[in-house]
Amino acid sequence: MSLRARLLLVLGVLLVAYVVAAVLIVTSQRELLLTQVDERLQSVTPSDIAGLTRPPQITPGGSAAQSPFSELYVAVIRGDGAVASLLVGNLPGVPDVEAAVRATGGQGLTTVGASDGAGQYRALVQLDPQSGDLLIVAQPLTELNAAVAGLSRTLWIVGGIIAVGLGIAFFWIERLGLRPIARVTATAEAIAAGDRS
Repeated sequence: MSLRARLLLVLGVLLVAYVVAAVLIVTSQRELLLTQVDERLQSVTPSDIAGLTRPPQITPGGSAAQSPFSELYVAVIRGDGAVASLLVGNLPGVPDVEAAVRATGGQGLTTVGASDGAGQYRALVQLDPQSGDLLIVAQPLTELNAAVAGLSRTLWIVGGIIAVGLGIAFFWIERLGLRPIARVTATAEAIAAGDRS
């Protein structure tokens, strides 16, 4: 294998390693953020939801510190299948509650789309041991998706810069290092073949 081919192979391996690392970083960051959302949803207990006799008043621009439910959707599915939305805060839409129940089998965490198709929600479905109703607590993934998209964009930009830098480095090494060696090698082979010119 020629020196040029080896150099190209090294550059290719470096680029592939960067792409793999970038994918792993984005995936692990998304999982970390999703875990934080899950922990928040799981911190809402059936007794907390039972205390929601009426939606708390959330003023426009209100912070999560005013109410632990300010960024959550809370609903109850009664035994007859009727859905009662206890809280629809200042949210971009409403999660597809039926899809959440189907995906979890009535117990657990899942990601579902909004009922109008715009956006995603992380939903926790749990059984209220006292009433037997299904309780749904959901949080929009708008901020999470925006953060992951921003990270991906940054990594692709950095990857492009690295690829350009490696291309320039290869051109510089090939022009200043490999071409003179190739000329010397060709001359030596010509002399060895008897060409004294």
